[in-house]
Amino acid sequence: MTKLWYTENFENFHNEMKKFTQNMLINLKEATTKQTDFISANTGMKSKTFTEAQFYVGEVHLSVIVSLNRALDEYMRVLLKLNDNFQDTVDAGSQVKLETDKITSLSKDISTKVEDVYQAHSELQKKIDTCNADMTCMPLNGPTFTPIETSMNTIRLQLSKVEDNMNNYDNGNIHLFNNYHQLVSAVRKAIVSAKKSYRGANGELNYQPGAFGNSPEGQELTNANYQLEVAKLATLYEVEDGNLDNMVDYANDLLQDPNRLEQELAYLKYLIENNAFPDKQEERSQLTAFYYLLIRLRDGQKLAVGAAAPGKSDFRVKYIELVANSKSGVELNVTCQDMNPSDFEMYQPIYVRPDALEAERIRRLNNKFVIQHFSNNVDAQVDNDENAKLREQVESEKGNWIIPLATAGIDGVVPVFGLLFTGLDIAGGIGNSYSGSVRAEKQIYKDELVNTADKFGMTVTMTTVTTEQPYTMQITMNPTPETKQILQRWKERSKDSGSTVEFPDLEKMDYIELHKYYMDNNKYWSDDDEKYIFGKQ
Repeated sequence: MTKLWYTENFENFHNEMKKFTQNMLINLKEATTKQTDFISANTGMKSKTFTEAQFYVGEVHLSVIVSLNRALDEYMRVLLKLNDNFQDTVDAGSQVKLETDKITSLSKDISTKVEDVYQAHSELQKKIDTCNADMTCMPLNGPTFTPIETSMNTIRLQLSKVEDNMNNYDNGNIHLFNNYHQLVSAVRKAIVSAKKSYRGANGELNYQPGAFGNSPEGQELTNANYQLEVAKLATLYEVEDGNLDNMVDYANDLLQDPNRLEQELAYLKYLIENNAFPDKQEERSQLTAFYYLLIRLRDGQKLAVGAAAPGKSDFRVKYIELVANSKSGVELNVTCQDMNPSDFEMYQPIYVRPDALEAERIRRLNNKFVIQHFSNNVDAQVDNDENAKLREQVESEKGNWIIPLATAGIDGVVPVFGLLFTGLDIAGGIGNSYSGSVRAEKQIYKDELVNTADKFGMTVTMTTVTTEQPYTMQITMNPTPETKQILQRWKERSKDSGSTVEFPDLEKMDYIELHKYYMDNNKYWSDDDEKYIFGKQ
């Protein structure tokens, strides 16, 4: 079967799709904002119809819009991977135009011609030998065909290699769009179902909360979104020579489109806060580490644009090394550049002092940072030397602590696919930042961090910029579904008339302060109180 490879326009097609995607994401974001405003309207009197409409839009429409957003992003990611894989596998310039049946035919023709050359050479050599035997003059030397034979064989081998590369490319990439198609198919079914399933006899809206999420179409949409994220995460964490090349390519592509990056961050935050991969701790760790990687890259890009010479910023990821990957956590070593090397050579004579040249070269061309995500048992994973570094960082003015407010944990609908999509934003990341002066004032130490995280079932992420001297560290405590459950049980226990447990005003404290409150008051608790709230003694 003939396979036509015509890749001269592949890059143009990819660029056009990026423009289309950018506009589509903007439109989807506007639609999501309007829908979110509608379902969160709480002022004035509400009719039964209005309340049902709010649930209908929140559970059905937002599920469809967010799923379309994810499908569109997946389409762009796969296109980029197809292009990169083609350059890696077949041709670095993406400029191949060949028909495979012609390759086969040409290979056969070359083999035949080589045989003809051998035969002609043999017959000619016989005649030369006969002539030389009958003559007393200088012997005749026949022409040599070795260079021609070598060249023809080289061509035949090269064409065979191209054909093999193309077949390998086909075999290796044939399933890349599977999850995209699965999600698009589920979205279509959800739309068809939404048109006809939630109408009364006279055509009026008749929707009960949870109906879509419990329907076959809602569950299929949930599963399609889940399977897409599973496959995507596995691709991002594919290791090649110790590096995560797919993650590098995807991150750089997102950095070129701020709106798409914002949508990705919002969705990752949503997944982390709502128990993505509940039974797969390793995947949860991978997801969280990738989220904080993108946060750091987004912030790094802003700094690069502000600090570089006008128009000279070319912020991008160069390498991501996977140092550790397990249920206990993930560690990534990342190298970035603020500008390309040629621009730096023009930039440095004007903007950089000679004595600071090498330090500036490293900072601009090989800026390094480390992402460490500890999913459980934080204290056991942080050795004594690291403990000392953490205490040093907390006591200094360097770095930030990000400590999510305890109010994020209870009293609200937990959104999952098919239910309310709320809070799709990235303002302030998952938590709130503490300045150095506030840290010093409150005397927040590493031990408090570890004890708090352990007590409330939280994970911890550290981002350390190793190019800076001293290192700049950002430490984040991430609440988990377990954290929310602990707070909910605490609140329930405080309402038990037979218990001495009191529930604090969460509006006035973060998790560090909540842990201090617990330490000051748990002496009044019974063993049953402790066991009920935390599930352990």
